[in-house]
Amino acid sequence: PTLLPTQQPTLAPSATSAATAAPTGVPNVPAIPVATSVPVQQVTSVVVVTVPPLDGEEFALRLVQAIEGKDFVTLRSMMNPRTSIVTFNKSLFEYDSQTALDMFRNQYLTSESQPAARWGTDTTALLGGSDPLGQWGPIANVVRVIHVMGLSPLTDSEALIAIGRDNATGKFYWHGVILPENGRYFAGLQPVGDALPTDVKMIQALDALRVRTGPGFNYAVEGMLREGETAQVSGKSADGNWWQIFCVQDASGRCWVSADPTLSLPIGLP
Repeated sequence: PTLLPTQQPTLAPSATSAATAAPTGVPNVPAIPVATSVPVQQVTSVVVVTVPPLDGEEFALRLVQAIEGKDFVTLRSMMNPRTSIVTFNKSLFEYDSQTALDMFRNQYLTSESQPAARWGTDTTALLGGSDPLGQWGPIANVVRVIHVMGLSPLTDSEALIAIGRDNATGKFYWHGVILPENGRYFAGLQPVGDALPTDVKMIQALDALRVRTGPGFNYAVEGMLREGETAQVSGKSADGNWWQIFCVQDASGRCWVSADPTLSLPIGLP
């Protein structure tokens, strides 16, 4: 039978036909796709943090802290790919940084060593008038050296730690070390003033030992050696009652402690 127009079945529009429906009443217009959903893309921003380079003082302080703390990881990060080791008045050798660090660790920064920086040392006088910044050849840009004592297993050795600065980047780095010609202490550490020469190179405090500005109880107290602590000797008083030692409290690096055998014990004799 033939259905009347009002009885024709109504077809539900398919998803395809709904999504591509052309505007009604407008001839020859292509169908416009209709987006049913739009995926959301999450954009994560990247923040780049620029760390400013250390200035000279901050770098020197951090380097000394790493040496005194025997922090070899930090020391390695502060070194240049090539490191210079100078034996004063004798030779200059260059090593890759890891080899140089291993040499320094095995000979000077041993577990028994007690490294301590002496910030007030006149390093030119320490080298007998030679400029410590001029020991490295024409290419190196060494800008500072720092006197460090208490090195080696007997704590009776010292060195000058050299800091360089890269000409291209301006960054500081640990360039190398100057070692004494005799392997232990520099010639400039010989006794001066009213201190007489002595074969004693180190003393150990047997009790709390006051460090004074001169060889006598009437001199001001600058510090204290605790029981068991050691100090490097640079001379002895004329009466034999006082040791002259190198200390950080005095800008000259020279202080005095009692030679009373109940208070201080000579060690590290040659």
